[in-house]
Amino acid sequence: MSDWQTQHLLNEASRDMARREFSDFDHNSISKMSDKDLAAWHAEHASDSAQFILAHNEWNRRLVARQVNATKFSAFMGIAGIIIGVFLGWLLASYNPPYLANDHKQNPGQDSTRQHQWKNPNDVSPYPITEPSPK
Repeated sequence: MSDWQTQHLLNEASRDMARREFSDFDHNSISKMSDKDLAAWHAEHASDSAQFILAHNEWNRRLVARQVNATKFSAFMGIAGIIIGVFLGWLLASYNPPYLANDHKQNPGQDSTRQHQWKNPNDVSPYPITEPSPK
């Protein structure tokens, strides 16, 4: 027997053993393995074997699960930031700062709320709102 025939028979024997191991393997146990155990089991098998593909898919599943958890946390933090921002905006908009005595000097008798100077819409003044009305 030549070397290539011997090598071919050894490869066939190892593939048959891998197939038997795969058929006896409990597929749910792979998800219960720790990362360290999965890495060791993954390294034991050839890259074209079913066990290697299973281990590779398990790594992808674990990566997706971790990314989903990170995305959930990011979404929660974003929603919390929006709620806090709305609350702070409402709080700051409703805050009336105190006026100091010398801040806004007004003419005596001039109303501080100029936008509603005339209560009756039929009252018409020839003067613009910015000018004081004559007495």
